Amino acid sequence: MDKARSYVVVSDVEGVEVNTAADFAWMSRNNLLSPRTKAIFSKEVCEFYDTNYDDGRYLFELSTRKRKKYSTGKWPLLSLCLMAYDGIDDRKLIEYAKMTTQENPGAYELLRYLMEKTDGEVYFATSSYPAVPLIISHRAKPRIPSSHVFCLGSQLGASLKAYDENPNFEEEVRVRSPLSCLLNLSEYSLAKFLHSYLYICERLGKAYENKDVEQIQFLLEEHDKVFDRVVGPPLSGAMLRRMLLDEEGCMGSHRKVEIMKSVAKNRKTIYIGDGIVDAMPIKFADYGISLNMTNTHALSFSKLNVTTTNVSSLIPIFDSILSNRFNPKKLKKELCSDEIKIFTQRDIRERQKEVVKINKGMKTKLKELFKPVSLV
Repeated sequence: MDKARSYVVVSDVEGVEVNTAADFAWMSRNNLLSPRTKAIFSKEVCEFYDTNYDDGRYLFELSTRKRKKYSTGKWPLLSLCLMAYDGIDDRKLIEYAKMTTQENPGAYELLRYLMEKTDGEVYFATSSYPAVPLIISHRAKPRIPSSHVFCLGSQLGASLKAYDENPNFEEEVRVRSPLSCLLNLSEYSLAKFLHSYLYICERLGKAYENKDVEQIQFLLEEHDKVFDRVVGPPLSGAMLRRMLLDEEGCMGSHRKVEIMKSVAKNRKTIYIGDGIVDAMPIKFADYGISLNMTNTHALSFSKLNVTTTNVSSLIPIFDSILSNRFNPKKLKKELCSDEIKIFTQRDIRERQKEVVKINKGMKTKLKELFKPVSLV
């Protein structure tokens, strides 16, 4: 067997292939929701949920002995609930995704190299709405198979292989997306659920900040009871439970590790990501690479940190891994320039603040390449 074919590459999408400014969950919340819905479920409430609750719970449970730990990446799922409350369907989200999904410079060049070098063993694992990774997978040449794309919503496993041979973008997005099921809930039922759920999550977020274990235990019981009170079609209530409670619809940090284990099949793994949701897969991978990483938790697990505005700059790094001559110090010496900076584990450990600052600066430059779109 070719040495490169003994490797599997798993990548996040938003921030790696897609411009980091194109955060689909936040853009759709900010630009598609009606003023009424945004007033009811304010940006501050959503931000608190995304960081203090979602990230806070994940980080807290990492330090506990819980066997099944909470996975990050819930905000994109919650944003879909807000879309359903506002009556926004997959058709509109697909249209918006086509308008806003902008690839990073060098993205398709990198994917083409990886697909050829690994004989097609390239996978996406992302918490984003299905249209985003599927747009990239369909545009890539050669195309990334649908069965290699893991994202928000249903992971249909073997049944997705039908789309490998007969790709149908819009149909597959709808098959994966839980939105049509959520739209079966009445506005009243969904509003009642969201108010109860977000209230408990706000309380939990504050409890995680204060490390109040007794309060956390009580609130978690109340959190789970919220899903028993959903009024409406059984399938819709079950969908909320699977998405947000059982985490089947979530592609968070721990879930990404599960995906990596399922596709590795005794082969070495390479993972690349750019946020807290990528921490555990970066840690788990044989070669965990962080890109333009500003989160110190995920950064600390990186075997290598790279900051650049052109992701094809990573090709020599992947080439060194796939040819079994990975040498961080040598890569740093040979590749560092104005366009790319490389930091070793020692750099990250000893110069963390400086490394974060440089990553933040490059991420800002990358965001500036994003071309805003108008809905008018």
